[in-house]
Amino acid sequence: MRNVAMFLLGVAVLMGTTGCPPPAPPAAAILAGDWTGTDANGVVVTVTFNADGIVVSITSEDGASAEVSNSTTDLDGSDVTIVIGGRTFSGTLSDDENTITGTIEQEITAGGGDVVITIPAGDFAIDRVDLCTGNTCDDGDACNGVETCDAETGDCVDGDPVVCDVEGETCVDGVCGPPDLCEGNTCDDGDACNGVETCDGETGDCVAGDPVVCDVEGETCVDGECV
Repeated sequence: MRNVAMFLLGVAVLMGTTGCPPPAPPAAAILAGDWTGTDANGVVVTVTFNADGIVVSITSEDGASAEVSNSTTDLDGSDVTIVIGGRTFSGTLSDDENTITGTIEQEITAGGGDVVITIPAGDFAIDRVDLCTGNTCDDGDACNGVETCDAETGDCVDGDPVVCDVEGETCVDGVCGPPDLCEGNTCDDGDACNGVETCDGETGDCVAGDPVVCDVEGETCVDGECV
């Protein structure tokens, strides 16, 4: 009987039916990065979630700043609890995971001596900082892939380069085609009177232009014009 029970338990584990929910991802992974909010007194609160924990700093309207010790966080579904200096901020993570709105239950103070910064109790919100604002990461080369920006880190992420499957083809402006044998070659010999030389993109050869013909007797071509 014991062997049957062990067998059934093993099947349950393999099938994921033991009744134990999968472990929730750590809060730092979901909330990773910097979040900021400003209270009614102009005090700026910055909360940084990273792999090592949580760092909270507050900056007063006149620029004085202090880091708050004893800061922790907990995430249960969309409910967020942040303990800042022994005080609790109970909030709710928005559906797009970019805003936490909630209430600071007791006023929070930071600093010491001549610098004491206070965040009063009451409603408060912090927003995820988009580190990609103004940064497109685009290097202008469509052939090496479309670069994107990681909003949580501000780092540029390489795209997938264009791969040309047909032998001999190369990527130009993001599209595969025959190589441009004229790249960097204008074929211009600097003499406008003997015609405008062009380059044959398929062969790379320079093709002579039509020379300027002066119909008036006695005129000659100078800088492409008859005089």
